[in-house]
Amino acid sequence: MDKPTVQDIFNRFYPGYLERHTPSPEQTKAATCIMNCKTGAYGANVDVCEDCGCIQIHYNSCRNRCCPMCQALPKEKWMDLRREDVLEAPYFHVVFTVPAELNPIIYSNQKLLYDALYHAASGTLDEFCADPKYLGAKIGYLCILHARESEINFHPHIHAIVLGGGLDAQNHWKGKRDGFFLPVHVVSRKLRGKYMAELKRLITLCRNLLGCRAYLSQLKDKTGPEIIKQLWGVDICKCRHCGGRIVSHHKSIPLRN
Repeated sequence: MDKPTVQDIFNRFYPGYLERHTPSPEQTKAATCIMNCKTGAYGANVDVCEDCGCIQIHYNSCRNRCCPMCQALPKEKWMDLRREDVLEAPYFHVVFTVPAELNPIIYSNQKLLYDALYHAASGTLDEFCADPKYLGAKIGYLCILHARESEINFHPHIHAIVLGGGLDAQNHWKGKRDGFFLPVHVVSRKLRGKYMAELKRLITLCRNLLGCRAYLSQLKDKTGPEIIKQLWGVDICKCRHCGGRIVSHHKSIPLRN
């Protein structure tokens, strides 16, 4: 199998994965969709030629947004629309990361705490860029959540493509001229404050935020002060291009034992 698809990889390795791990319902649904996409499990459409009687069977796709077997075209359309939004202006790539010590809480409350990370990241960008000290304009940006790193370890972080300029109070364009966007250490402290405030608000609001109180209490005795004081992960670099490549449904690495 020189050029296996993602579906081939799931069919071969997913049963063994289940023997050692317990995926979430969302992960199970996505894996099931990928393995069954265009196999006949979701039905089929039959086309018959009126002249020669030739029959063609087209198996239905799963239409799961995580499936590269059937979502390649929608992704390309989405990318084309985003390219139309690109302006002739500098862009910056900003990455927001939380300390690994908070990963157990985030993993147990993914929807709530992913939203909190989005709010903290967008609030940080909006607040700094609106400040005349740094830019003094309303900017545009695109945020994408990555739940795992390249080694597939749980590592929630947000990638943001940020326009290096925006509209001032008079709706006039105001851009960065010196090529410097925002000070990383200052942005890191702002992200930390906003995310921890959001986390505390959720704990007070939900009370039973899946073990957060107990975990934070334990964390406070061990590494809590370090988490609060340390600089949270923020990386900023200038984008050379705003396009990107979507992972193909084929993988170029041969399968080996």
